[in-house]
Amino acid sequence: MTTGLQEQPWYWGNISKEEVANILQSEPDGSFLVRNASTPGDYTLTLRYQAQTKLVKIHVTNGRCGFAPDALTHSSVPGLIDFHRVRSLKVYNESLDTSLRYPVCRRRDSTAECLTPPSTSNSNLLKPRPHTHKDPAPEPQPESTHQPIPPVTASSEDPQWQLKLGLEKLRIAQTALARARRLYDLSNEELNRAEDLHKKQTQAILDSERKIEVMRDVCDVQDNTILKEDDSSQSPSLAETMKNNQNVLKLYIHDLETERNYIQEQMDQLDTAMTTLRVSGERAKERVGRAIKVANECFTNLKNMGISLVQLDETTERAKLMFLQAESIKVSQILGDLPLSWSPNRYLVSECTKDGAASLVQQARARIVNASMQAGVYQHPPQGIFLIRPSGSQPNKLVLSVLNGDKVSHCLIEQTEQGWGFENGGLYFVTIGDFVRYYSHTSLVEHNPEISTCLTAPALTSTSTIQRSMQSKPKTATNSPTSTFSKRTTQSIDETQSNETANY
Repeated sequence: MTTGLQEQPWYWGNISKEEVANILQSEPDGSFLVRNASTPGDYTLTLRYQAQTKLVKIHVTNGRCGFAPDALTHSSVPGLIDFHRVRSLKVYNESLDTSLRYPVCRRRDSTAECLTPPSTSNSNLLKPRPHTHKDPAPEPQPESTHQPIPPVTASSEDPQWQLKLGLEKLRIAQTALARARRLYDLSNEELNRAEDLHKKQTQAILDSERKIEVMRDVCDVQDNTILKEDDSSQSPSLAETMKNNQNVLKLYIHDLETERNYIQEQMDQLDTAMTTLRVSGERAKERVGRAIKVANECFTNLKNMGISLVQLDETTERAKLMFLQAESIKVSQILGDLPLSWSPNRYLVSECTKDGAASLVQQARARIVNASMQAGVYQHPPQGIFLIRPSGSQPNKLVLSVLNGDKVSHCLIEQTEQGWGFENGGLYFVTIGDFVRYYSHTSLVEHNPEISTCLTAPALTSTSTIQRSMQSKPKTATNSPTSTFSKRTTQSIDETQSNETANY
């Protein structure tokens, strides 16, 4: 039950309720931590919601735990917490419509532990390259809470490199699953809000119709009174006053009818929107199903390769945590329906120099041209064939080598707390696979005006696969799905230049 609990940065152990309330007082909604409960063997989840501190007891019985004695849904406390990192607590309590968004670490110097994967061999995409006389060591940098994942130089034949590629594929799959679940929850929340508004509008129409009915009854009484007064000997001034009152009532009824008709028009529009939302919800549900299948297949394949469950579970949980902390809703919405056709072993290479990467890309281009000539088919000059490799001169950075026209351009990729992205680009992705996912559907002209292609195919895949990919990809600049992101230019190095100031 406590497996892995002691290592969780959000577990505070024996700390008083008053101390916890003081710690969480200035934290945002969705912040949380777990402590030991007053009843031995149980725990207390404390979170911030609607600017208040809420306490939820975690019951533990016979190796199971949950928020109620009759709902022991999980086999571990970390599993229960992770479940609600991406799902609202309203499934347990309708008044707690929030997920566990922000873990409050037990030590303020463990912020990096909450935000980023640990620098262990099973979570590194890369490891540091040794410095030589040709690669002067960079100047010491101030310590930071963010520890970037260092670059790998192992041979592509090295089992450790293959292991890293496999775990990277699992991270990509688990991140896509977390994203799909987030978008599904957002879709449901939007539909629920629409349904609540529809109920309010329905009630408003009923209220308006009741008022109209009452006012019409009053008008009928007034009409009968005026007719009787006209037949009597009452003063003309009184009759005139009653007629004026009657006109005011009719005007009020007209206003009520106008308001009711306006609400009805809004309801009609809302009905259309709700139909669209329900369709989107079904798509989101299907997206989750596909993501679960891919993630499970990836997990099972790695397990069958002999990778331990501990390592697989740790990779999975770290991927979820990184996603929750680093990926914005806007980026999730951008990536949600963009397919990723290639595994990391098709575009990630190790121990590859700049010239070596350019050679691999050009060889892939030559294979396509030769295959087209032999088939007697005209093939548009291919673009967008690419590889991603460690930088030869800048530790902890990668380089995208991409075919741009007849030359190979090289662009630096950095890692920040938000993930991977072009250096100074402003747009970052949790995994390098999502970086590839985005730019395989968006022209690199968004990053550099001189590179008017998207990523069409990795150089390490087969010629037939590259040809199919090229036929389905735009070969020139395309509109970005996120025009709001600013375009920034960074260095693009022509491999044919002899006097380069940077040798990535």
